[in-house]
Amino acid sequence: FQPGGKEKRQVCDFREGRAEGKFAAWFPGGKVWIAGRFTAGRPDGRWNQWDKSGLRVAEGEYRDGRFVAGAPVAGTAVCDKLRPP
Repeated sequence: FQPGGKEKRQVCDFREGRAEGKFAAWFPGGKVWIAGRFTAGRPDGRWNQWDKSGLRVAEGEYRDGRFVAGAPVAGTAVCDKLRPP
């Protein structure tokens, strides 16, 4: 939870105006929805997506913002605009 009791929905750090580092987003209620990493504002490395029951539904590999292997993850969008279904 954030200050004021508001539920935290995502964590994304920024460096020089671009997403950088670990990213995580949660469903309402706190279960993990998406986890991955941004480098220079682009998805990079392994990303995972889970459904509301906790089952992993996608695991994809990204390089320099491009999907390269596995199953594409729905939430590799801009950090602050991402919302769970």
